[in-house]
Amino acid sequence: MRRPFSDFMWMVQLDAKKGIDVGQTYLNDKEAQLFSEFIALCARNKLEKKIKSAPFISIITDGSTDKGFREQEVVYVRTAVGGQICTSFLGMTEVSRANADGIIGAIDDAFTSIAMPDYKSKLVGFGSDGAAVNTGTNNGVIARFKEMQKCLVGIHCHVHRLELAYKAALTKKPIHAKVEELLAGLYYFYRNTM
Repeated sequence: MRRPFSDFMWMVQLDAKKGIDVGQTYLNDKEAQLFSEFIALCARNKLEKKIKSAPFISIITDGSTDKGFREQEVVYVRTAVGGQICTSFLGMTEVSRANADGIIGAIDDAFTSIAMPDYKSKLVGFGSDGAAVNTGTNNGVIARFKEMQKCLVGIHCHVHRLELAYKAALTKKPIHAKVEELLAGLYYFYRNTM
């Protein structure tokens, strides 16, 4: 959960009361912000180095809408480093239009943030939900990426497939509407209490 840097002081005071040695310097919200920025920069540089050194990459994406009802694309990168498969969060970028060009543009922006606009030359896989904008045979994101990289493998996320199978099997059952209403109610209750 994200906390404002202004909460840093009472968190430090709580740690001190628990017997943790918090020291005497850097105990303010400005220093906490500065430390966070450097930690983020270090993590970003490490991620950039890992992705750039990988011989190939796969991308996993999912669309989301923020509180302002703006379409966002969550971008993960999957690589194999030293024989170990590694999935890393690359970023969340705004989608200019909810079509294949807009989604590819958002993915481009995510890779530009780590100074890697040529990522498509390493691309071998793309995973997404089953929306036509992603999986469309002619104009979907996968089809567009295949124009640039013939060996690309497009994968329809198994979790989204399970959701579609559930909906297809139970949509006509009376209990479906009740379960959906219950889950939506729980979601909105907890979303609005945080």
